[in-house]
Amino acid sequence: MHIVPHAEDADAVEAALRLGSGTVYLKKVPKGIWVRMDKYKSAPFTQVLKEHHGNLQPAVTSSLVFIEPKTSDPFKFRNDYVVVRTGFPISHARAVTSTACQGRTMPDGVLIDCGRQEGGSNPKEDDDWWLDLYVMLSRATRLQDLLLIRAPDITWFAKGPPKALQKQLAKFARRTSRCRQEAERIAKEFGFSAFLHEE
Repeated sequence: MHIVPHAEDADAVEAALRLGSGTVYLKKVPKGIWVRMDKYKSAPFTQVLKEHHGNLQPAVTSSLVFIEPKTSDPFKFRNDYVVVRTGFPISHARAVTSTACQGRTMPDGVLIDCGRQEGGSNPKEDDDWWLDLYVMLSRATRLQDLLLIRAPDITWFAKGPPKALQKQLAKFARRTSRCRQEAERIAKEFGFSAFLHEE
């Protein structure tokens, strides 16, 4: 419905409106964007907007949402560049993809849509689907905190992880065992045997 420009772009926007030019090339990220949601009628600021301007009646503003820009944490790209992304996230407030939720713990619970991409030019392979589900399922800390939608049959999970993953897990387990043995050796060497726990 409306873009709220950055203070440094405000004059250019006003000038364009006066001249009716219709196009403005913003130099800064806007303060935010007013969006109207068709199935939303619970905006909490309708009275404030009405007090600000008489034309902004609740019937008009109750479906408005103000979307502010969000900036990501810096991350490395190709080991040479530090990248920071800024954008306007238009999505459910707490919805994330299986890729975006990797490494996160969600103690409040997880609702998972297990739906699989079928057909088309890029159908989801069994191994990829298994990995996606594993990532999502492992975000919760308790079985009681999981709610699955369109979940596959339990026999599908019983087949276990893909062969390639099983191979990597076995390699990781051997490496873990070697590291644990080396740590125990060093601990004993420095006189910390009393702190070691026998399994």
